[in-house]
Amino acid sequence: MQRRPRTIIATLNTTRGFCRVCCRSICICLELPPPQQLSAAISIILPIYNTEPYLCRCLDSIRAQTFAEWECICIDDGSTDGSSAILTEYAAKDSRFTVIHQKNRGPAAARNTGFARVRGEYFICMDSDDWAEPDYLEQLYRAAKAADADIAVCNATVISKEKIEIIRFPVTDMPDPVCSLLSDEFRSWLWVKLFRTELFAVHGITWIEGLDMMEDVLISVKAFYFAKKTAYVDKALYHYNCTNEQSVSIRLSDNRIRQMTANMELVEQFLAEQHCLERYKGVLIQRYADLKLRIINGDTKLRKVHLEMYNNKKPYTAADLSVLARILFLCCYCHLFFAARVLIFAHRRFIRFRNAIMHRTE
Repeated sequence: MQRRPRTIIATLNTTRGFCRVCCRSICICLELPPPQQLSAAISIILPIYNTEPYLCRCLDSIRAQTFAEWECICIDDGSTDGSSAILTEYAAKDSRFTVIHQKNRGPAAARNTGFARVRGEYFICMDSDDWAEPDYLEQLYRAAKAADADIAVCNATVISKEKIEIIRFPVTDMPDPVCSLLSDEFRSWLWVKLFRTELFAVHGITWIEGLDMMEDVLISVKAFYFAKKTAYVDKALYHYNCTNEQSVSIRLSDNRIRQMTANMELVEQFLAEQHCLERYKGVLIQRYADLKLRIINGDTKLRKVHLEMYNNKKPYTAADLSVLARILFLCCYCHLFFAARVLIFAHRRFIRFRNAIMHRTE
């Protein structure tokens, strides 16, 4: 007998969040059923919002996994296209898909909804416009179990309109993953990271509703700070689709800039609470400068908002800053944005070249 698809409606409780308009801390109502007992090895958290053209490819890649002990928690975040119907269809085909419908509240709230339903020993987040290789879950799970790791990391293929590029994340070779995350040498993308569920539950790591830009930085910094062991799979197992122009990570606005800034300030607050802010102060300020340059892109309105927010972030003469960070802040302060962009581009190319040479010599 075919099992009926599981469709769940989220109800209300109280948690912390941020106002999408002013980015101030507020109380959010989010009522979720109590967590169920572990029954799957891996839980996939998949928020969906109007990704109908890409959704079938994503869900098909999940069904094609060589690792069978998974559950996929699909959170329909108020989609207005055909995404909801597609989810219902796939849940009817495969009982490992659970569909949750809620009003549109953004990716952070959707992931919190999904995490409350996680039953796996490990979990991973995917984006509904991306897709994965068939051995995506198997390779990550095997690596995590073999090392008894709290986090397992793989590489990713980044697909844009201009090119296709493989990005490597040799986390086990990094002396300090938190430092690498803050410098953006190690991307904070959640979908290349398999997390032990207990790691998030014990340390209370959650997403902050209303902060949907660069929220993965705060989550990744907290997770790697508390993680005792990590594992690495040197294979590109995930395909990151950068061609979807409707993606939240691509579209920018004044509000999203404020969300990015708020997330970085929360990272700074977390490091201060752990009494290690001084250790990461230099690389954190350099990240502020990098963020500042990434989001202006010649838009005079965004530039005005951006400069107003960073008018108190000008410590480019601080002794604890690297030479690069000092030059970047000097360029920002003097509005020499093109020169700073060239400098960041050259520095990133050098880092990738150095890593490639080191990988060949191993």
